[in-house]
Amino acid sequence: MGQLQKIESQLVELGYKIIAISPDQPDKLRATIRKHDLAYLLLSDSKMIAARAFGIAFRVDAATLDRYRGFGIDLQAASGEKHQLLPVPSVFVVGTDAVIRFRYSNPDYTVRIEPDALLEAARAAAQRSPRYEYGTPTRGVGTGKYYLGREIADPVSPSTVDWMERPARAEEQRPDLLLQQLELEPSAVVADVGAGSGYFSFRLSPLVPQGKVLAVDVQQAMLDLIEAKKSEQGVTNIETVLGTTVDPHLADESVDVILLVDAYHEFSHPVEMMAGLVRALKPDGVLVLVEYRAEDPEVRIHRLHKMSQEQARREMRAAGLVWRETLDVLPQQHLMLFGKPESGELSSPLPR
Repeated sequence: MGQLQKIESQLVELGYKIIAISPDQPDKLRATIRKHDLAYLLLSDSKMIAARAFGIAFRVDAATLDRYRGFGIDLQAASGEKHQLLPVPSVFVVGTDAVIRFRYSNPDYTVRIEPDALLEAARAAAQRSPRYEYGTPTRGVGTGKYYLGREIADPVSPSTVDWMERPARAEEQRPDLLLQQLELEPSAVVADVGAGSGYFSFRLSPLVPQGKVLAVDVQQAMLDLIEAKKSEQGVTNIETVLGTTVDPHLADESVDVILLVDAYHEFSHPVEMMAGLVRALKPDGVLVLVEYRAEDPEVRIHRLHKMSQEQARREMRAAGLVWRETLDVLPQQHLMLFGKPESGELSSPLPR
């Protein structure tokens, strides 16, 4: 851990998220985090799920177990499991495309990779790891830009405001059911990202009378519509925020709930935008992702404006979030809840 801390700031500058994984139980790791004042994630893999997935789990023989006990080390007590497995000490550098770009493993736990060698490998991997791929755009709706196998859809324009505000939307999408599931505290800070005309912002506003709604959009024309409606209705707890395609312009750890309704699939730079949203989310905050169900042929929306639950969870996992729950309450859309990983949880994508 001390060796990794020497280059931690340089790895972060390269865009890496550092995650250390231990076979110990979460309770034991909390003491380690306090002892070493760790800034990066230290996660528990007591069931050896990650070690097996990475192919580095090995079974400890009886003689070695006896030697460990002689040193006062009880593997079963440490992990809380009876599998008698340990990971081969290893370091992996994983690209944003979930591909392992560098691996170092050594069965001799006393021999670890030198920090400078790891930093050099990380620099080389960062240059080789593509965030996006490009192809022929799907006519009329696609950008030709792909992220994790999904073509990013063209964003809507202000001319579609009538469609956003159509009266039939309340019955088609049941926003009332969606908002009920959020169970918002009156003082909550909610970010309506991709707010558009403010359809959800103005429905959220009365639910947080002591809090506020941050209506975030990259189109000033949309925010102007919201400001005009605020004046007409006398609403004071909605703040408009002009973001960019790579930054939502939200303060770090300032938001209790981030709501993304039919917006994420249009992010032109999902990696960069999600990095900003994850930073803005409080440690116990919730990101609510609502997208039309790609798995349902009865949902008659163009495929680029739909997302499967598998794809959504894959992309949120790549952003460092953990899936909490999918609520099947809406007629046509997935309602998926994500949060930041707690001690003992894995958020980074595992190899298949």
